[in-house]
Amino acid sequence: MDKDEIRDYELDIIVKAWRDEPFRKRLLKNPKQAIEKEFDIIIPPEITISVHEENEYSLHLIVPSVPSNFSATDLSDDELKDVIGGVMATGHLGTLPKSHDRARLRAMQQENNQLRKMVEKLQSDLGELEKQIFKR
Repeated sequence: MDKDEIRDYELDIIVKAWRDEPFRKRLLKNPKQAIEKEFDIIIPPEITISVHEENEYSLHLIVPSVPSNFSATDLSDDELKDVIGGVMATGHLGTLPKSHDRARLRAMQQENNQLRKMVEKLQSDLGELEKQIFKR
């Protein structure tokens, strides 16, 4: 497992930390161990993970390293902001969507989550109906 694969878990880690106080505490105390245990993954020993908790009086800025195969000289400031925003959001440098496309993607992800919940509800309702029908 490499750094990019681990970064794919980043949102899941944050969601878990917001919902599960004991996990959040373990994550702050020993991030690597907490992530490995919770997500059943192995993080290579050469990768270090730092977790910082913001509060209303603090702000943590992360300055991503500039990839060796990347040159910012041909980009406008706005284009570079789109690239940096994409790297910060995904942890990956590659073909990154523009900010309006990222907003559209987030909206589609929210809609997908709502549809998933509706399907789960329908499946549950169907199960209840089947129970009632087969009781007779």
